[in-house]
Amino acid sequence: MTRSLRIAGVFGALLVTSALLACGGGGGGGTPPATTYSISGTVSGAITSGVAVTLSGASSATTTTGGAGTYNFAGLANGTYSVAPSLAGYTFSPASLVVSVSGSNVTGQDFTATAVPNTYSISGTISGAAVSGVTMALTGTSSATTTSGATGAFSFTGLTNGNYTVTPSLAGYTFSPASLAVVVGGSNASGKDFTATAVAGLGTWTSVPSGTTSKELLDVWGSSANDVWAVGGGPGAILHWNGSAWSSATYGGQYLTGVWGLSEADVWAVGESGTILHWNGTTWSSVTSPVSASFLEGIWGTAANDVWAVGGGGTILHWNGTSWSTVASGTTEHIADVWGSSANDVWAVGGSDSPPSSVLLHWNGIAWSSVASGTSNGLRNIWGSSANDVWAVGDGGTIQHWNGTAWSTVPSGRTDPLDGIWGSSGSDVWAFGGSGGVPPAPATSVILHWNGSAWSTVQSGTTLPLYGGGGISGNDVWAVGANGTIVHYTP
Repeated sequence: MTRSLRIAGVFGALLVTSALLACGGGGGGGTPPATTYSISGTVSGAITSGVAVTLSGASSATTTTGGAGTYNFAGLANGTYSVAPSLAGYTFSPASLVVSVSGSNVTGQDFTATAVPNTYSISGTISGAAVSGVTMALTGTSSATTTSGATGAFSFTGLTNGNYTVTPSLAGYTFSPASLAVVVGGSNASGKDFTATAVAGLGTWTSVPSGTTSKELLDVWGSSANDVWAVGGGPGAILHWNGSAWSSATYGGQYLTGVWGLSEADVWAVGESGTILHWNGTTWSSVTSPVSASFLEGIWGTAANDVWAVGGGGTILHWNGTSWSTVASGTTEHIADVWGSSANDVWAVGGSDSPPSSVLLHWNGIAWSSVASGTSNGLRNIWGSSANDVWAVGDGGTIQHWNGTAWSTVPSGRTDPLDGIWGSSGSDVWAFGGSGGVPPAPATSVILHWNGSAWSTVQSGTTLPLYGGGGISGNDVWAVGANGTIVHYTP
């Protein structure tokens, strides 16, 4: 071997040795790989394989259970993790597990799967003399209540297999069949239809043209069948019924929210910005108000020199026959309405819907004081047949009753706001309400009737919400509402 080849061989060996040292080879001092661990477990129960298991926390990963329901997350560093299974149509117990890895594998992180039962529906249609507003009650394997829509359609959803009974009800109507037994067994049950028939001898609510569709009508009062007043706004509106048609009185001022009178020649109306108007039998005129910032909403009295008006910010005004003056209410909350059985027994109600609050005040002839209402919901209207029989209605379908000793809640069967109440006697009371509807939910119209023992839903004659009601007698009752709506009850 020549000297040059020997030198080249030595040089090549040095290069190989250097490369090995650079790679940590040859038993050098390189860093060993970090130790890792695993989390494992089993899914059992209604399903085992194909369940997605998600790991989150110190690191993230997803795997799927095998045929025996087992899963495994490997290569994990020490730390805190969360493991959660998921599969459509199933729930798992527990829903997730928190796992701490600390120097060893963690096993036995198990879950149990339960199948979510399939659900179905029962549906049908109400036809005949009544279509919308029919209360539909479902009993049996589960219970629910709904109301038929504008076309008479109703539906109960989310039902499991089982035996059910569907029963319609609406005051003043009978239904054929009276109820239907329905078996749900693996599919929806449709075509569960009923036909409504009006009960002979009972009156009905019918729509009456008001001459306007742009104004909200909020209250109504009358002295006789030929003398009825309705007020509202958009801008201020005053309508009059002469026994055959509604006509608009000349008025374009403030929004009006309340109307009440002692006779056909002594009628009051109140509204925004402290507005107070008086009808003397010939003309409406403005009366000096001691408040200008308050929204007056309710008005009622016992005599020409004893009239009360209430409104925003706890406002209470009194008319002594000559002028209006403020009276301390003891509250700054909104007061919506006032009614009494005598000069020394007067009630005022109010409150708010957001946040919910209830106001109930009583006048004993000397001062106003707060009384427990029995509800936290805002109250919007009040009426009574005597000192021991007083009704108040409000938000969320609230109905409260005073028996002369205490206020208590009476079920209405509704969750819609109730804005008005009026009756001809203790066993003939009407409540009015509904909601404007937030799309896609439709507007609702509510009329309830108290027969002396229970409240029931009555066909209203409109699909729009009603904001006030009043009557001349049990056979002559009016209700007013959105978009100029006026409905009339007659035998």
